[in-house]
Amino acid sequence: MQGSAIPNSAERKSSGSRHGLYLASVVGKCALVTSSAGFILMAGCNSRPSRVNPVEIDASSASAQAIELYDKDGSGALAGDELSAVPGIKKYLDKYDRDGNQEVTRNEIADRLNDWANQKAGLMGRTYVINLDGRPLAGATVTLVPETYLGENVKPASGTTGPTGLARMTHAEADLPKSANGRAIPGVKGGTYKVQVTHPSRKIPAKYNTATELGDEIAYDINTTDVAITLPLTSQ
Repeated sequence: MQGSAIPNSAERKSSGSRHGLYLASVVGKCALVTSSAGFILMAGCNSRPSRVNPVEIDASSASAQAIELYDKDGSGALAGDELSAVPGIKKYLDKYDRDGNQEVTRNEIADRLNDWANQKAGLMGRTYVINLDGRPLAGATVTLVPETYLGENVKPASGTTGPTGLARMTHAEADLPKSANGRAIPGVKGGTYKVQVTHPSRKIPAKYNTATELGDEIAYDINTTDVAITLPLTSQ
Protein backbone atom coordinates (compact mmCIF):
# COMPACT_ATOMS: atom_id res chain seq x y z
CA MET A 1 0.00 0.00 0.00
CA GLN A 2 1.47 3.31 -1.02
CA GLY A 3 0.68 6.75 0.35
CA SER A 4 -1.08 9.58 -1.40
CA ALA A 5 0.21 13.14 -1.59
CA ILE A 6 -1.97 15.72 0.16
CA PRO A 7 -1.47 19.43 0.83
CA ASN A 8 -0.19 20.04 4.33
CA SER A 9 -1.89 23.31 5.18
CA ALA A 10 -1.96 22.71 8.93
CA GLU A 11 1.78 22.28 9.14
CA ARG A 12 2.37 25.27 6.91
CA LYS A 13 0.37 27.41 9.32
CA SER A 14 2.33 26.11 12.30
CA SER A 15 5.74 26.50 10.67
CA GLY A 16 5.44 30.00 9.27
CA SER A 17 6.93 30.51 5.84
CA ARG A 18 9.03 27.35 5.71
CA HIS A 19 6.89 25.86 2.94
CA GLY A 20 6.03 28.91 0.86
CA LEU A 21 6.66 29.07 -2.85
CA TYR A 22 10.17 30.31 -2.14
CA LEU A 23 12.00 29.58 1.10
CA ALA A 24 15.22 31.01 2.46
CA SER A 25 16.61 30.03 5.85
CA VAL A 26 19.41 32.28 7.06
CA VAL A 27 22.36 30.43 8.57
CA GLY A 28 24.99 32.72 10.05
CA LYS A 29 26.08 35.01 7.24
CA CYS A 30 24.79 32.76 4.48
CA ALA A 31 21.41 31.45 3.35
CA LEU A 32 19.90 28.10 2.48
CA VAL A 33 17.41 28.47 -0.33
CA THR A 34 14.68 26.15 -1.56
CA SER A 35 13.07 27.05 -4.86
CA SER A 36 9.42 26.66 -5.74
CA ALA A 37 10.35 23.39 -7.47
CA GLY A 38 11.60 21.94 -4.19
CA PHE A 39 15.30 22.00 -5.07
CA ILE A 40 17.61 22.78 -2.18
CA LEU A 41 20.17 25.36 -3.14
CA MET A 42 23.13 26.97 -1.35
CA ALA A 43 23.75 30.68 -1.37
CA GLY A 44 26.59 32.66 0.15
CA CYS A 45 26.30 36.32 1.04
CA ASN A 46 27.93 37.45 -2.16
CA SER A 47 27.24 34.52 -4.45
CA ARG A 48 24.38 33.16 -6.48
CA PRO A 49 22.64 29.96 -5.28
CA SER A 50 24.03 26.71 -6.66
CA ARG A 51 22.61 23.20 -6.57
CA VAL A 52 23.90 20.69 -4.04
CA ASN A 53 26.02 18.15 -5.88
CA PRO A 54 24.13 14.95 -6.80
CA VAL A 55 25.11 11.50 -5.57
CA GLU A 56 27.42 9.67 -7.95
CA ILE A 57 25.90 6.35 -9.12
CA ASP A 58 27.28 4.05 -11.80
CA ALA A 59 24.11 3.39 -13.80
CA SER A 60 25.50 0.33 -15.61
CA SER A 61 26.76 -1.37 -12.45
CA ALA A 62 23.74 -0.43 -10.32
CA SER A 63 21.20 -1.66 -12.88
CA ALA A 64 23.05 -4.97 -13.22
CA GLN A 65 23.05 -5.40 -9.43
CA ALA A 66 19.34 -4.60 -9.24
CA ILE A 67 18.54 -7.40 -11.67
CA GLU A 68 20.89 -9.77 -9.84
CA LEU A 69 19.21 -9.01 -6.52
CA TYR A 70 15.55 -9.11 -7.54
CA ASP A 71 15.18 -11.15 -10.75
CA LYS A 72 14.33 -14.42 -9.04
CA ASP A 73 13.05 -16.27 -12.12
CA GLY A 74 16.02 -15.36 -14.32
CA SER A 75 13.90 -13.70 -16.99
CA GLY A 76 16.16 -10.66 -17.18
CA ALA A 77 13.37 -8.34 -16.00
CA LEU A 78 11.50 -7.49 -12.80
CA ALA A 79 7.75 -8.20 -12.73
CA GLY A 80 4.98 -9.18 -10.32
CA ASP A 81 6.28 -10.19 -6.89
CA GLU A 82 9.80 -9.23 -7.94
CA LEU A 83 8.68 -5.63 -8.24
CA SER A 84 6.99 -5.85 -4.86
CA ALA A 85 10.41 -6.56 -3.37
CA VAL A 86 11.67 -3.19 -4.62
CA PRO A 87 8.69 -0.96 -3.77
CA GLY A 88 10.38 2.27 -4.78
CA ILE A 89 10.46 1.09 -8.40
CA LYS A 90 6.98 -0.42 -8.18
CA LYS A 91 5.49 2.84 -6.87
CA TYR A 92 6.86 4.79 -9.83
CA LEU A 93 6.67 2.04 -12.43
CA ASP A 94 5.74 4.57 -15.11
CA LYS A 95 9.15 6.21 -14.67
CA TYR A 96 10.92 2.91 -15.42
CA ASP A 97 8.69 0.87 -17.71
CA ARG A 98 9.45 2.66 -20.96
CA ASP A 99 7.67 0.13 -23.21
CA GLY A 100 4.60 -0.29 -20.97
CA ASN A 101 4.80 -4.09 -20.62
CA GLN A 102 4.64 -4.04 -16.79
CA GLU A 103 8.22 -5.29 -16.54
CA VAL A 104 11.45 -3.47 -15.79
CA THR A 105 14.68 -4.50 -17.49
CA ARG A 106 18.28 -3.67 -16.68
CA ASN A 107 18.35 -1.12 -19.48
CA GLU A 108 15.21 0.56 -18.18
CA ILE A 109 16.70 0.83 -14.69
CA ALA A 110 19.90 2.27 -16.18
CA ASP A 111 17.82 4.76 -18.19
CA ARG A 112 16.08 5.91 -15.02
CA LEU A 113 19.37 6.32 -13.16
CA ASN A 114 20.65 8.36 -16.09
CA ASP A 115 17.51 10.51 -15.77
CA TRP A 116 18.69 11.39 -12.26
CA ALA A 117 22.14 12.26 -13.57
CA ASN A 118 20.63 14.51 -16.26
CA GLN A 119 18.41 16.16 -13.66
CA LYS A 120 21.46 16.65 -11.42
CA ALA A 121 19.29 15.38 -8.59
CA GLY A 122 20.94 16.67 -5.45
CA LEU A 123 19.15 17.38 -2.18
CA MET A 124 15.36 17.60 -1.84
CA GLY A 125 12.77 17.84 0.89
CA ARG A 126 10.60 14.85 1.72
CA THR A 127 7.77 14.95 4.26
CA TYR A 128 5.44 12.19 5.43
CA VAL A 129 2.29 12.13 7.53
CA ILE A 130 1.91 8.81 9.35
CA ASN A 131 -1.60 7.72 10.30
CA LEU A 132 -2.25 4.49 12.20
CA ASP A 133 -5.81 3.15 12.02
CA GLY A 134 -6.99 6.53 10.80
CA ARG A 135 -5.31 8.65 13.48
CA PRO A 136 -2.02 10.61 13.43
CA LEU A 137 0.82 8.62 14.97
CA ALA A 138 3.18 10.75 17.06
CA GLY A 139 6.64 9.55 18.08
CA ALA A 140 7.15 7.18 15.15
CA THR A 141 10.49 6.92 13.41
CA VAL A 142 10.31 6.97 9.62
CA THR A 143 13.43 5.70 7.87
CA LEU A 144 14.34 5.83 4.20
CA VAL A 145 16.59 2.83 3.50
CA PRO A 146 18.39 3.15 0.16
CA GLU A 147 18.35 0.23 -2.24
CA THR A 148 21.72 -1.49 -1.89
CA TYR A 149 22.25 -1.69 -5.66
CA LEU A 150 22.71 2.10 -5.69
CA GLY A 151 26.00 1.75 -3.85
CA GLU A 152 27.50 3.26 -0.72
CA ASN A 153 27.07 6.89 -1.78
CA VAL A 154 23.31 6.85 -1.14
CA LYS A 155 22.75 7.11 2.62
CA PRO A 156 19.71 6.43 4.84
CA ALA A 157 17.50 9.31 5.96
CA SER A 158 15.04 9.52 8.83
CA GLY A 159 12.59 11.68 10.72
CA THR A 160 10.38 11.48 13.82
CA THR A 161 6.67 12.26 13.70
CA GLY A 162 5.22 15.07 15.76
CA PRO A 163 1.69 15.43 17.20
CA THR A 164 0.11 15.65 13.74
CA GLY A 165 1.98 12.57 12.52
CA LEU A 166 4.28 14.66 10.33
CA ALA A 167 7.97 13.81 9.86
CA ARG A 168 10.49 15.77 7.81
CA MET A 169 13.19 13.52 6.44
CA THR A 170 16.92 14.20 6.43
CA HIS A 171 20.20 12.34 6.32
CA ALA A 172 22.43 12.16 9.38
CA GLU A 173 24.43 15.35 9.82
CA ALA A 174 27.68 13.61 8.85
CA ASP A 175 26.14 12.69 5.47
CA LEU A 176 24.77 16.15 4.66
CA PRO A 177 26.38 18.86 2.54
CA LYS A 178 27.50 21.96 4.39
CA SER A 179 26.76 25.61 3.82
CA ALA A 180 29.55 28.15 3.45
CA ASN A 181 29.76 28.58 7.23
CA GLY A 182 29.89 24.83 7.90
CA ARG A 183 26.27 24.25 8.92
CA ALA A 184 24.60 21.05 7.67
CA ILE A 185 21.89 21.50 5.01
CA PRO A 186 18.95 19.16 5.82
CA GLY A 187 17.23 17.11 3.14
CA VAL A 188 17.38 13.84 1.21
CA LYS A 189 19.58 13.08 -1.78
CA GLY A 190 18.27 11.45 -4.92
CA GLY A 191 17.68 7.71 -4.85
CA THR A 192 15.27 4.81 -4.55
CA TYR A 193 14.37 3.91 -0.98
CA LYS A 194 12.42 1.45 1.10
CA VAL A 195 10.28 3.25 3.71
CA GLN A 196 10.23 1.77 7.22
CA VAL A 197 8.03 2.94 10.11
CA THR A 198 8.70 1.93 13.72
CA HIS A 199 7.45 3.10 17.11
CA PRO A 200 8.86 2.66 20.63
CA SER A 201 5.55 1.60 22.17
CA ARG A 202 2.98 0.98 19.42
CA LYS A 203 3.02 -2.27 17.49
CA ILE A 204 3.64 -1.61 13.81
CA PRO A 205 3.21 -4.63 11.47
CA ALA A 206 6.30 -5.95 9.68
CA LYS A 207 4.82 -4.94 6.31
CA TYR A 208 5.75 -1.38 7.26
CA ASN A 209 9.28 -2.03 8.54
CA THR A 210 11.30 -5.29 8.48
CA ALA A 211 9.29 -6.61 5.52
CA THR A 212 8.13 -3.24 4.26
CA GLU A 213 5.81 -2.84 1.30
CA LEU A 214 6.44 0.91 1.25
CA GLY A 215 8.86 2.60 -1.09
CA ASP A 216 9.71 6.00 -2.47
CA GLU A 217 12.01 7.74 -4.90
CA ILE A 218 13.67 11.10 -4.52
CA ALA A 219 14.03 12.78 -7.90
CA TYR A 220 13.37 16.17 -9.45
CA ASP A 221 10.40 14.89 -11.46
CA ILE A 222 8.58 13.41 -8.42
CA ASN A 223 6.73 15.53 -5.83
CA THR A 224 8.99 18.46 -6.56
CA THR A 225 7.24 20.86 -4.15
CA ASP A 226 7.50 18.41 -1.22
CA VAL A 227 3.76 18.07 -0.67
CA ALA A 228 3.35 15.89 2.43
CA ILE A 229 2.80 12.23 1.56
CA THR A 230 0.30 10.50 3.83
CA LEU A 231 1.00 6.86 4.69
CA PRO A 232 -2.22 5.29 6.06
CA LEU A 233 -1.05 2.35 8.17
CA THR A 234 -3.22 -0.24 9.88
CA SER A 235 -2.35 -2.19 13.03
CA GLN A 236 -3.54 -5.46 11.47
